[in-house]
Amino acid sequence: MQETQQRPVLNVDGLDAGYGEVQVLRDVSFELYEGELLSIIGPNGAGKTTLMRALMGIIIPDSGSIRLGETDLTTVEPNERVAQGVSLISEKRNLFRDMTVAENLKLGTYLSRDDVESSFERIYDLFPRLDERRDQKAGTLSGGEAQMLALGRGLMKRPRVLLLDEPSLGLAPLLIPELFDKITTINENGVSVVLVEQRARKALEIADRGCLLENGEITYRDDAVAMLDKQSVVEQYLGGA
Repeated sequence: MQETQQRPVLNVDGLDAGYGEVQVLRDVSFELYEGELLSIIGPNGAGKTTLMRALMGIIIPDSGSIRLGETDLTTVEPNERVAQGVSLISEKRNLFRDMTVAENLKLGTYLSRDDVESSFERIYDLFPRLDERRDQKAGTLSGGEAQMLALGRGLMKRPRVLLLDEPSLGLAPLLIPELFDKITTINENGVSVVLVEQRARKALEIADRGCLLENGEITYRDDAVAMLDKQSVVEQYLGGA
């Protein structure tokens, strides 16, 4: 968590989206500021993953807009959003199991003009275990290592905005503190982060601000500290998470 500059890097305005005739998101609006970590919490079925897919261009909204700085991304294809500086780490991780750690990471540099070797060095510094396993096939990694690889691949192109969809899903409890520490480090290194996470308390503890998504609508937003202190949020969504 860090002090943010009041300049939106991502602006979502009046977003309606869904699947065919099924509307999931309704008039969703929020800003993500430069250097900020924004946590979006809410119950299962609230539309959190749909929101992340819309931000990445996997689904196109029915109305509303998505802007990255001054660039309108609303109808832009996912690969172009990656080129513009947006990276999504989905809950499924989508690793190539028969490819090595290094090969999976290299895929994250697709269409990149950056120095690939320096990108490898940066990721191996952040995730030393990936360095140790660079020649190991992704399908043989532990759950925690696989999540690190998914994060590393998403960071290879130096995104401006990192979208994290349920990064702790399926991880052993002992690995979760390290994961959240890594997310904090990524954010402190200058990457703006939107975090969707069922472990709502932990998500807010590392965030600058939070939004509560219920039935496809943002019903409450505030500084993360204030949300952690709000009794109704604590009772309904935080519990022992």
